[in-house]
Amino acid sequence: MKLSSIHTFYLILITQTFSLIGSQMTGYGIALYLFIETGDVTPLAGVTFFGQLANIIITGFAGVWADRYDRRLIMSLSDMGQAVCTALLLGAFWLDALTLGIIFGIAFVQRLFGALQTPAFMASVTLMVPDEKRDMANGLMQLSGAVSQVFALILAGVLYSIVDLGGLIIIDLLTFLMAMGVILASHIPTPPRITTPEKESMLSELSFGLRWMWRHQPIFQLALAAMFANFFLMMALILLTPYLLVLSDNNTATTGFVQGIGTMGGLIGALSIGFWQKIRPRMRVVVFSISFEGILLAIAGLVDTLPLFGLILFAIFVQFPVLNSLIMSIMQQKVPADIQGRVLATLMQMAMLIQPIGALLAGPLADNVFEPAVGTAQWDAVAWLVGNDTGAGMRLIMILNGLLMTLFVGGISIRPIVRNLESNLPDPPAMITPDAAVIT
Repeated sequence: MKLSSIHTFYLILITQTFSLIGSQMTGYGIALYLFIETGDVTPLAGVTFFGQLANIIITGFAGVWADRYDRRLIMSLSDMGQAVCTALLLGAFWLDALTLGIIFGIAFVQRLFGALQTPAFMASVTLMVPDEKRDMANGLMQLSGAVSQVFALILAGVLYSIVDLGGLIIIDLLTFLMAMGVILASHIPTPPRITTPEKESMLSELSFGLRWMWRHQPIFQLALAAMFANFFLMMALILLTPYLLVLSDNNTATTGFVQGIGTMGGLIGALSIGFWQKIRPRMRVVVFSISFEGILLAIAGLVDTLPLFGLILFAIFVQFPVLNSLIMSIMQQKVPADIQGRVLATLMQMAMLIQPIGALLAGPLADNVFEPAVGTAQWDAVAWLVGNDTGAGMRLIMILNGLLMTLFVGGISIRPIVRNLESNLPDPPAMITPDAAVIT
């Protein structure tokens, strides 16, 4: 039967949401497994580091391939590769061979496949969804991420004690297979090449997005702001699970519930974008939200009770879908459709460039510097602010990262060249959106 392109978008988004729930349940289950087994933050940070490293390595290639090849095949290959990695993880768990090396290796390879999908799907939205519904579509994509986080955290926290890590991995594998089947049965439009019709070398195409963004400085500096924001957020949020386990005396259900309350903010933020379909100028909201996030992060470091911490998390996560959907709408409006794969991939690479460093630093700093310093003579200088109990070191890390984020990221965002991006940067010529997509 034939579905309109936007209905195909909805169908793919729904099945990918279920797949995200499965993947995040597995990720959260691994975080619980590692922290309960080792009592350290560093292994959790290692998983995040290798996943982010894979993102950085492959995203540039993924952007080139999204502009060069069939986007449907790229997306289905992504799901297939992730499903194989999930099956290998399940096998290692059943064989009692789930070592840190295997977990790190599978996390790395799985993210290689996962990162293939994002530029292809994001670039396809421009042709699948009419311009007047694009803010809503981007809001729904953020809603997908928020819904998956909420349900994954709550379900994983409860199911972990019932079905163990193996059960979570099986659920993840089934959702991958479902999502892959829908993508294989769908038609995803590929735009005609009107901007760079000549055949370029892979090296030239890998650098194309950066060269284009450098020639369009407002976009480039917006990417810089996103890069620093991700670094400071990663350093703080990598501590989220261990910090909540400390506050809850290693109660996994309570930890998942509090994180679920926090990520409900992402759900509300995504819903607000979905219903509030026309925000102009978008950059005004972006500048406010990106600065306010840093302030909220610093406030989170002052909180040592579970209910209040959940409320602060709620307020922080409200900002995520708002920022992401508005920035993506700006990019889809300002970047020609046939080069969006490469340019969006470059934007994502810049946003992720120093994020793994934040993940890699957070664990050792918490385990070897800040937490051991609690209660020492030197700690007296900050004890009045964060206390002398277990977890005080992690609270100080959150405060410092929140303040630095407000200073650096807010400073970049309020510059006129970034703040007035929408009015100063012209739109490219519009491209025709296909009328239908076929589900076979």
